[in-house]
Amino acid sequence: MKRMTVTMAMLTVGVLWTAAGCDVPPPTPRNHDDSVVKEVVITRDAEREVVQSLIDVQVVYRYRLSVLKAYYLKAGALAKKNWAEREWTNLDRAQTFTFVGVTPKPVERGPSLEKVDEATLVEMVVGARTEYTAAVDTLILYYQSTGDRFKESLADNIRRRFNPVRTYMYFLDAEVPPADLRPAEVIPEAETLYAEALRLHKMGKIIIVDHRKQRRSLLKFLELVRRYPSSTRIAYSAYYIGRIYRYFDEDYRSLLWYKRAVQWDPMLDRPARFEAAKVADYDLRNRELAVQLYRESLEHETFNASHAKYSNRRISVITRPPSSRP
Repeated sequence: MKRMTVTMAMLTVGVLWTAAGCDVPPPTPRNHDDSVVKEVVITRDAEREVVQSLIDVQVVYRYRLSVLKAYYLKAGALAKKNWAEREWTNLDRAQTFTFVGVTPKPVERGPSLEKVDEATLVEMVVGARTEYTAAVDTLILYYQSTGDRFKESLADNIRRRFNPVRTYMYFLDAEVPPADLRPAEVIPEAETLYAEALRLHKMGKIIIVDHRKQRRSLLKFLELVRRYPSSTRIAYSAYYIGRIYRYFDEDYRSLLWYKRAVQWDPMLDRPARFEAAKVADYDLRNRELAVQLYRESLEHETFNASHAKYSNRRISVITRPPSSRP
């Protein structure tokens, strides 16, 4: 069902995640007297049923994330553990008030960590996430159908505070299309989508980074790659996806998308190898990979003299004996 326009007339909420220059969620909702909404009383049986569904899947989602986080901690996969923690935090701060009159159902415990694999745990998290976002949308639609604009806006605040950038597939190959895609044809719809995504990206980095615009740009670039995998714009989109993910400190994602950009188009006229090298160098602290990527940039990205100078300088610094490094 197509989501109807959500009215914000009766309380203060953010239109989308962020204020310019700071990746923060929309403000917490407020009552007519400007006090923060802390509790929402359920007044109808039909409302209770819809809210109960949301609360139940929210509890399951949180539990699935806790199990996945424990799995990664035990396996020593600290980067993925951090992703699970980020997604947990994202869920935790999406809803800033409690519903009065509903009690979460106990979570059905799954198998122990010794008897389950990573793929199964990830599948459980992704499934719970899907059910959660669907339950939020169902609650919004319910309040729209009843004409309760105040509670509709409260429910919409949950959706708007839930940041899509802080959700993960955990297997990066599941997030990123394969390396063998090729930009082969000009597709008008993809051209339009690319132009809008690029416009938002450029508007979102004037003076300071506007995370709201960058998030909207990111979602459009991702949509382009997903819907039009043979478009001549896929490599360019991958490059900008890599740039935007770095604004959100998503370093591993950024690096992988930069790599996809040049895998899809080795002659790309954007400095994807150079930018990937900086991610490896400064964010991931992987000196060996950084040197490799700086050298690849020197070989293939000859269109930027300042980047070449920078790359040579960093290679010289990184490859010095440890005792002589600054």
